[in-house]
Amino acid sequence: MGLNQKQLQKKRDKRNARYKEKHKHSRAGGQAGLAHTLQYPVYQCLQAKELFDSGIGYVLVSRKEHNRVVMGVFLLDVYCLGCKDAFIRVITIDQYDTMVSEFNSRQRLKTIHPSCARKLVEEAVDYSRNLGLPPHKDYAQAYKIFGDIDATACPVSWSFGKDGKPFFMAGPYDTVPRCKQIISALERYAGPGNYHYMMPMPEKVLFSEQESLTRIKDSANRAMELIENGDLDQAQNILNMLMKKYPEHPEVLFAMGNLYYRKDMLDDALHYFDAAIEVSPGFLEAMFNMAAIHQKRAEILQMLKAFQLIIETGTPDEPAVQNARKELERCEAFIEETEGVDLKTYMEAYELFDSGYAYMEKGEFEQAIELFQQSISLHDNSPKPYGNMGLCYAMLGKKQMALEALEKALEIDPSYEIALGNLKLIKLMQEGQPLQADTNFEFNPRKGPILKKKSFMERLFRK
Repeated sequence: MGLNQKQLQKKRDKRNARYKEKHKHSRAGGQAGLAHTLQYPVYQCLQAKELFDSGIGYVLVSRKEHNRVVMGVFLLDVYCLGCKDAFIRVITIDQYDTMVSEFNSRQRLKTIHPSCARKLVEEAVDYSRNLGLPPHKDYAQAYKIFGDIDATACPVSWSFGKDGKPFFMAGPYDTVPRCKQIISALERYAGPGNYHYMMPMPEKVLFSEQESLTRIKDSANRAMELIENGDLDQAQNILNMLMKKYPEHPEVLFAMGNLYYRKDMLDDALHYFDAAIEVSPGFLEAMFNMAAIHQKRAEILQMLKAFQLIIETGTPDEPAVQNARKELERCEAFIEETEGVDLKTYMEAYELFDSGYAYMEKGEFEQAIELFQQSISLHDNSPKPYGNMGLCYAMLGKKQMALEALEKALEIDPSYEIALGNLKLIKLMQEGQPLQADTNFEFNPRKGPILKKKSFMERLFRK
């Protein structure tokens, strides 16, 4: 059976709570003025001397001007995980000297050329991405420290992995589920027998888990074949049995997501794809299927973000990345042609519009109007913010301002049927005429943007 809405929401709330609790301090402090400090001249680039002997170590990159330093720190696992941790901070020179001294006390550091620091970090991340293991969540932010440093100027070459194969060494904070997640990715991308590992688990558990990986994958693939052939009941039976024994296996979760997608139970499908990605963050196929669901549900912003995440997570030669890039380029061309703005501006304006819409649904109309106005300041050629702003003004009793906003929406798009209906309704209200129960025009804030989104999506993805 599929999950009901309350169960789905409860699971989402728990997952979001765990994520917020885990990461609430990750960006605390030291971020003020970051954009400006990234223009400082490069100060120092340091690397752990024994990085390739121990397999793990720090790379520090800093820029300095006067007494201020911006510092990017990367904990590299050159045997397997790429960038295991990362952060960027703006600090004083005294704080910087103290931090470097602390790092040097843990691992002896040596100076390297800026181009080699960038090349080393990038190649370590590329290595792990090819194993289905994306870098630490703060890598993209810390990566900004490199600025215009040219990695191609570095003449040094490195060999990643150990003895020609990935070698995963579990750290003190790697939980058993996390270890299993990494092993699952290595099994998937490197292939059976093509990697080594060292994990804090009883040997019996390790071997039984390792031996079962192939059987689980084979069973999940069998279920996928049945789904593709339309035999959903038989696929459901197989997956139900797998879920009882392996409820956190990414292949099983992925297959469950595909099953519910075929059943058109999209909330359930999203839940399982999301769970598969949580267990295996580099699971590009699950990400792509989530993007397909957002497309089907006319959730434009979520769809575009999903395509961008696939491109950022994977490598250029992977089919999911190539398909995501193709879809994103097609969307961008269509948006520039029909909306008159680039993709980045469109997404920023749309995000503001969605935030305003959320406030409108809660009845917080003044906050909604402010966000709609911000959206218009970025993209003033869309009727939706004006149309919804008209509804907000009407609900606040500002009928003349409501009329002006709706008329502006119709000036942009004379065929915007919801604005036409709401305009007629507000005029009736303004004239004090009673509304008939069977009127064709509903004063409902939800209907306008949803209908408009669907119209846009139909044009965007017409064959």
